[in-house]
Amino acid sequence: MSGFKLLAIRPLKGCHPDYHKVLVPGEIYQFYQDYKFEMDGSEVSEIKHTSTVPENLYDVGDLKVSISAIVGKNGSGKSTITELLYYLLRLRFIIRLTEKSLSIHSLTF
Repeated sequence: MSGFKLLAIRPLKGCHPDYHKVLVPGEIYQFYQDYKFEMDGSEVSEIKHTSTVPENLYDVGDLKVSISAIVGKNGSGKSTITELLYYLLRLRFIIRLTEKSLSIHSLTF
């Protein structure tokens, strides 16, 4: 599925407490801050999008990168994942530059 984006979750009223835990039933929990939910009572009547960053800001060539959030407890590896992703993207960029300068097209990452 191309272009699918989960914008938010909303536990429904009557949802078993084992599923919503600390979330408030009926409350919308957004994953992206550049979407605004227009409400008509308790129903979402419209979703408006206002882009805050360029859509392909983190893309490297044909590698499409989109990360909404990295969450976890202290010491769970959030910074490590971010650093590894940065190094991976940087390495891919260097390989692309090397391929272009040497005209080697058989090397893939």
